[in-house]
Amino acid sequence: MKLSSLLLAVLLLPAQLLSADLLEMRYALPTEQPRAIKAAWGTEPLWLAPDIVINQRHVQEAKAAADENNQGSWLVVVKLTAEGTKRFDDEAAKHQGDQLAILVNGKVVSAPVIQASKFGGVLQISGLLTTQKEAQELATALSSGLKK
Repeated sequence: MKLSSLLLAVLLLPAQLLSADLLEMRYALPTEQPRAIKAAWGTEPLWLAPDIVINQRHVQEAKAAADENNQGSWLVVVKLTAEGTKRFDDEAAKHQGDQLAILVNGKVVSAPVIQASKFGGVLQISGLLTTQKEAQELATALSSGLKK
């Protein structure tokens, strides 16, 4: 009886939760717009574009590294697949200077600004990561949905 109750509970989960991407990157919008998704980031709401730029299928790996340009700071290096590289570079060319929200399990974990129009398959998330632990936690979160 308990097993059938558990199976029924799993079957009743919303399809959106069962198929949700663990990792998503979406552009932040300057204000609320039709179809925008409201997310929490800091003390203010962050309005996100409904379209996903890339997700975990487009990421090969994410790892923490010391920031050679900023002594004492850390960054996260994200390597993209060939498809992820094309998708991200196509979007970055249109969104340089815009904020990109990085979501893990539906929660914003970082929201950097796009600093270039082309990345060639390697992204660097930097700026607010002052310790190795912070960078490692972000890299681990970004890697959580990746196939090993």
